[in-house]
Amino acid sequence: MKKIFSLFLLVFLFVNCEDKTVPEDLGDSSVQVIKGNQTYDFHFDSFNSCNKNCDNLYIHINYRRKGAERFSLYFYLKDNGAIDKIWYLGDEGVFTSSYFDPYNHFQITNYSFNNKTGALYFEFEGNLFINTVANREPFFLKGKVDIPALNDIECRNYFTNLLTLQNENTRLLFNRGGSAIENLNTPQKKFCYEFFTDNGFRFTLNSEKNINELPLGEYSFTTKNAINNIMLREFAGKPDISPTLHDKDWIEYETSGSYTITGQLKKDGYDVTVGDINIKAFRNKELKYNFEKIHFEAVNIE
Repeated sequence: MKKIFSLFLLVFLFVNCEDKTVPEDLGDSSVQVIKGNQTYDFHFDSFNSCNKNCDNLYIHINYRRKGAERFSLYFYLKDNGAIDKIWYLGDEGVFTSSYFDPYNHFQITNYSFNNKTGALYFEFEGNLFINTVANREPFFLKGKVDIPALNDIECRNYFTNLLTLQNENTRLLFNRGGSAIENLNTPQKKFCYEFFTDNGFRFTLNSEKNINELPLGEYSFTTKNAINNIMLREFAGKPDISPTLHDKDWIEYETSGSYTITGQLKKDGYDVTVGDINIKAFRNKELKYNFEKIHFEAVNIE
């Protein structure tokens, strides 16, 4: 198997967000962090920094008071509110979000981000984890972030696949992914486009042709399609802070449906295919999910 792009972008996409101290740009920003029976209300200062880089948001919160407890909290989010990674560093230890399904344990709510003004607001509540071996209790945090003007860093050399569906019944927000060519130079050559959501779903669009070269239109598939299909897996393991895909608990569904290519365009200098996915997922012949009109964007991998 030869891969053109990293299947999983193990160098996390959130490293594009630089840690820059820009207190003068944050306006009347405020933070509230609740842990245990203690509530911390404070404003961003020279020890805190945050910015937007491409579609990544980086918020670094430091609580520093003379003679008082100190801690740091890092949020790596997508501009749609999806969670890439959350870190907490304090006297209690170092705790992080579950890698494959962070939103199932730590939720971002009442999320609002204005791309034009940089105004960001969200509330958070949930558990972070120290590791999956030591049987340590999860660390619970709650609070809110309010930033009137987030610093915007120029987006350069950025490419990623994208998948999103959000309505009153369904939330699928892409947070990471990648693309690959499998079985190169063989009759079984296959183009694979991966989309991971922050609530544990893994969509893989497989095609015997580069979809960037396919005509606009609808492409159907059933459970019998061996190459041209969309696979759906769901993470079903315990909270996991390791990024490796091996030896993980995934539910693999039988799928049928279609994807419609609605456009071929340039994005940040890359050829991108855009469209919608309709997919039904079955387990033991029972319909488990019926997702309609999932928007996707896939970057050309040749």
